Amino acid sequence: ALVGGMIKKPDEDLKRTLYAKNPAFPNGVPIVYADWRRVGPDDLLPGGLATVFPGIRAETSWGTNGVTDASSPTLLIRLKPGQTVKARKGQAGFGWPAENPEFVAFSKICTHAGCPASLYDQVTTKLLCPCHQSQFVVLEDAKPVFGPATRALPKLPIDVVVGDDGSQYFVARSDFQEAIGPAFWTRGRKK
Repeated sequence: ALVGGMIKKPDEDLKRTLYAKNPAFPNGVPIVYADWRRVGPDDLLPGGLATVFPGIRAETSWGTNGVTDASSPTLLIRLKPGQTVKARKGQAGFGWPAENPEFVAFSKICTHAGCPASLYDQVTTKLLCPCHQSQFVVLEDAKPVFGPATRALPKLPIDVVVGDDGSQYFVARSDFQEAIGPAFWTRGRKK
């Protein structure tokens, strides 16, 4: 009990990642691969998936950057033609394009225990977390349908901008609107 009283729940810290609005990127935080290459719409085939990160090279006060920060891994998914996502309340325009999105992005961090939920079945559009077998249906905005996870994967609002080279690149319009990671961190929060 004595030690438990000294442990601080992260609460709002779970809603802040390096995708947060940044004055250095007025058009949105660039989305990059682990080797810092910018991610564009032509990079993924329909039904494809990529792990991406915020393009923030500067180190944080805790010694990480966009690619090495534990809060940052994100799944960018290109839907197949004819597939549509049933968006959660307030998140209809989070994909790209905003109307009838072809691309969606979700936190890769499972909402059960924080493992990487990144095994993707294109046929069923389910993401699987290999640690405890939670399954999330992408077409239902990453809603959990099997396993111990009880909360959907947080969705990242994305957009596309034209770079200096004339190519299109993804950016995060803002940070995740929901807490990332395990659900147990958000239990008992005061609203």
